[in-house]
Amino acid sequence: MTGADVAIVGAGIIGTALAAALARRGRAVTLIEAGEPGGGTSATSFAWINSHKKDPLDYHALNVAGVVAWRRIAAEFPDAVTFAGQVSIATGAAHRASLTARMRRLTGLGYPARWATPAEARARTPMPVPDDALVAIFDGEGHAFPRRYVAHLLTRPGVTVRTATATGVASHAGRATVHLTDGGTVTAGTVVVCAGTGTAALVASAGGTLPLVPPAAGYAAFGYLTDVVAPGHGVTGIVKTDRLGLRPGDDGTLLVQTLDLDGTAEPGREPPATVTAEIAHRVAEALPHTRTRIAAVRVGHRVIPADGRTAAGPVAPGSPVWAIATHSGITLAPWLAETIAAELTGAAPEPLLARFRPTRFQATTGHPPLAAPRAPGDQ
Repeated sequence: MTGADVAIVGAGIIGTALAAALARRGRAVTLIEAGEPGGGTSATSFAWINSHKKDPLDYHALNVAGVVAWRRIAAEFPDAVTFAGQVSIATGAAHRASLTARMRRLTGLGYPARWATPAEARARTPMPVPDDALVAIFDGEGHAFPRRYVAHLLTRPGVTVRTATATGVASHAGRATVHLTDGGTVTAGTVVVCAGTGTAALVASAGGTLPLVPPAAGYAAFGYLTDVVAPGHGVTGIVKTDRLGLRPGDDGTLLVQTLDLDGTAEPGREPPATVTAEIAHRVAEALPHTRTRIAAVRVGHRVIPADGRTAAGPVAPGSPVWAIATHSGITLAPWLAETIAAELTGAAPEPLLARFRPTRFQATTGHPPLAAPRAPGDQ
């Protein structure tokens, strides 16, 4: 048995950021991770930093705070995040209508969003843009490189990484114990579950409730993320069109989303050949002057609480077991880490999180299915 002030289950971007924030406050932290830190859900994210379509207003406010926190990260670790903005290019009727509605809402909230000309879009992207396209630019948005950020955080002193799989969490006499598959345990004054797709089961083992969106094809939980080799592609920020979203990846690659094709996405299954061919066609169409090649089509598993809203805090009043689960994990990670670390070291509860505590699930039993993100701007 080992002990710590705080044990964190899951070394994704949220768990690692929280561990670093607690260590800076002088706490001894054990970070429990079964695989490579940052190699789970965080590695299969489009990693778009934004508060673009974050309803209702309290969720928008959380994500705005997340964007601000990433600005500070950019100054410290410039290779971990880029604020190159987002360019939305709408040519079809449905995308024009949704983009117009989003612009009306976001400009009304004071969000950095503006209409632009097709000529400006052509100047900012290597993509062909029709003269009649509807173009909006979101200058305050960015994209992160989660694995780079996690690697930076793990160089900080005060965090012990335990390579093991957690099977359950129990509390007794004001402390909590994580049970591991190797037969060992980690006991701490507080255990924080940041275990991505394993969060619901671990919270349940501690007597709490934090249901997630069903892990089944066709639901909101799964989506494709395509790695594209495209030497000299010229894409510097996020670009959204009627048919795809793309952004720079690692080592000169591109990351591509095709949300309307995500209905067949399921971990452990190869995408249908027709899907891979369609993605390749769309990428070639968007970058006609670049030689492109599909390197991999991966499946991301979005960690979304069943009601669609972030959950962060104790799993029951007074419990030494806390949990964090959110669909906006990349955007919110630095802000949530600092906020939860402050609360765990004596700060007053954060007002912005008042409606986002896991304890809300104690009073609810069923949740209507969430609409899966299938259109540009949905995610």
